[in-house]
Amino acid sequence: MRFGLRSFHSVTARLILGYSLLALASMAVLSLTIYFDITGSLSAESSVATRHLFARLDHTYRAQGGRALAATIDQLLQDGIDTDREIYLYAAPDHTLLAGNLTAYPAAVGMDRMQRALVQRNGQPSHALILATRYPDGAVLMVGWDLSNQTDMRRMLTQAMIAGSGVALLLSFLGAGIFRRLISAPIIAIRQTANQIGPGRLDRRLPPSRDEFAKLNDDINAMLDRIQSLVDGVRTVSNAVAHDLRTPLGRMRARLEAALQQPGDAKALAAAAGQTIADIDGLIQIFDKLLTIAQAETGAPRSQFIALDLNRLAHDLFEFYDLAAEDQGIALHLDPCPQAPVLGDRQLLMMAGINLLENALKYTPAGGAIHLETRLEETRAALIVSDNGPGIPPALFDAVRRPFIRLDPARQTPGNGLGLAIVSAMAQLHDGELRLEDNGPGLKASLLLPSA
Repeated sequence: MRFGLRSFHSVTARLILGYSLLALASMAVLSLTIYFDITGSLSAESSVATRHLFARLDHTYRAQGGRALAATIDQLLQDGIDTDREIYLYAAPDHTLLAGNLTAYPAAVGMDRMQRALVQRNGQPSHALILATRYPDGAVLMVGWDLSNQTDMRRMLTQAMIAGSGVALLLSFLGAGIFRRLISAPIIAIRQTANQIGPGRLDRRLPPSRDEFAKLNDDINAMLDRIQSLVDGVRTVSNAVAHDLRTPLGRMRARLEAALQQPGDAKALAAAAGQTIADIDGLIQIFDKLLTIAQAETGAPRSQFIALDLNRLAHDLFEFYDLAAEDQGIALHLDPCPQAPVLGDRQLLMMAGINLLENALKYTPAGGAIHLETRLEETRAALIVSDNGPGIPPALFDAVRRPFIRLDPARQTPGNGLGLAIVSAMAQLHDGELRLEDNGPGLKASLLLPSA
């Protein structure tokens, strides 16, 4: 595991550093808690034992005198109970040692208070907890508790804490390395995929995973799918626009060149100009439809949404196209439901309905029928246009929602492949969808919108 100065500017390195510091801090708090708990318990035990022994010997002296005190001290030093830790001294007023296991009188010890002192016990220096008193006759009683065991225990605890901190530090770095590898692996995969996508390989995707990065990978893959779909759509639109513009522009150029070759024929020139204007109007309509799709996909007109009734919209569409359908020998039927309230832009929804009906009228043969319906489906209201024309193969249902997708690859039939793309864009703008179904025969197109 290698760390350079620059690596600590990364999120992974900061997480590792924080993880290590947290582990060390936790170890330090735990170790100090154990240390002070044990040493505090030992200190309390020494203090209680010293006071207990002092009270016993003090009572013996006051009740029975010095000889009884000396005998009791000798007995305590020979009973085998804590004799390696108990300290006693009974001295005459001139500090002559009368009983006990101190080999020298500790002059530095004060009277009538618990204190720590360095004493000579059985000829060896020893740190002890001492409680001493001087009686009215000048005699001195000292009772203490050897602290060597506590000193050894503190030393052992300190060494254990240092060793434990070292092990904790080592494990922290080991765990940090594992953590860094686990965190870096999916990030590296994302970077590698991004580097492959940059030159144009839009088919690359992140591998699936089961950890916390799974949702991120899924979101990135979904975004890449959307980007690839948009890029493919742009390519398709670019090719279609080039074709649909090249043909009318070629016709206009040929027509104008022919008119220029007959400079004296005003009628021919006027006719050429009129036809050219008509072709230009057709191109303007294509760009208007593309602009409408773009505005709908960006959600720009949402501020114009109002409460609407799809039944009223269907009735207006029926009145507008009834005569046109009759002229083509097609029967147009209206079948509204009792209520179909929605929230939307009336002009845009009207445009969507117009495109559905014009698409049906274009492909329904004479003698056929078109049904215009409204329905409520759970939480959604539907505007449905169904016909008995040739229909669309189900495999192309998704494709025809994109601009300039036409069933006639040679592009010989009238139209520009924008009708269903406009309806799909309007549906998305209103948080709805365009559902296409096989009507057997014909096509059933449903504009589904959230009911208000």
